[in-house]
Amino acid sequence: MKTKEAAAFKEYLQHQHSLVLGEDWSPKITCWARLLLPNGQISRSQWKEGLKPINKIRTARNVKFHVNDSVSFGEIQYYFQCCIKGILLTLAVVLVYSPPLPDLLIQSHGTFASCKYLGDSNITIIDATCIKAVVAMIPHSPAGITDDSRYFFLVEQPGLDVANLAGTAVVSDGDAELS
Repeated sequence: MKTKEAAAFKEYLQHQHSLVLGEDWSPKITCWARLLLPNGQISRSQWKEGLKPINKIRTARNVKFHVNDSVSFGEIQYYFQCCIKGILLTLAVVLVYSPPLPDLLIQSHGTFASCKYLGDSNITIIDATCIKAVVAMIPHSPAGITDDSRYFFLVEQPGLDVANLAGTAVVSDGDAELS
């Protein structure tokens, strides 16, 4: 783990699991490149996608996630597992985007979310169960913004939020049932 990632992991363990770790603590982990979400989407990671040529990339590494009753968006760096207090957890290293620009969000009646890419200055660790969907973050230049920051607007797959309300389809002997 890189220094910023290790610091974020240490903070996660201290705040989420009340673990006390020494100054010399240095985690060693095995990275994972992708994760199958309960909605059927496959979330990928920058770690593997960054190694591929541009024509082979599947840009599915941006996700929508919920932490502490708050919705956020971020770019997955990689996934990993760890055992904490006897429980195996799947975690993700995420570069979190800024909250959406409030003026644009209000003017668009909540339909246009434009976020600033903060890079590794806003790195965090989340439990993989917090990830709700793969989203697209499309680069753009908001009108009236003159800083040199990179902005991205959010595109979500329509209907994905209600797709899981009906349950899981189970096919048995040619008949479909909901469970």
